[in-house]
Amino acid sequence: MFGILIAILSGGILGYIFKKNIYLISLIEKINNYLIYLLLIFIGINFGKNDQIFTNIFKIGLESLIIAICNISGSLICLKIIDKLFFKNIKK
Repeated sequence: MFGILIAILSGGILGYIFKKNIYLISLIEKINNYLIYLLLIFIGINFGKNDQIFTNIFKIGLESLIIAICNISGSLICLKIIDKLFFKNIKK
């Protein structure tokens, strides 16, 4: 955990120091994109090795859909409540 924090902070400091070097920033962005693609490939390989995921894919998908619907619904309800409480005097 401490190593991750140091890596993030040192990356932030280096980014701040080299923010004017456009070539270096664009090179780092390209390398970052390729590393993310590589990470996604490795995640896909681990996903493909796990038989439990494929046997429960419908259940996992249904649970994910229910969570997403509840999340969106809860956000809209809270937005409506906040709008009524704090913005009732503002005419539209």
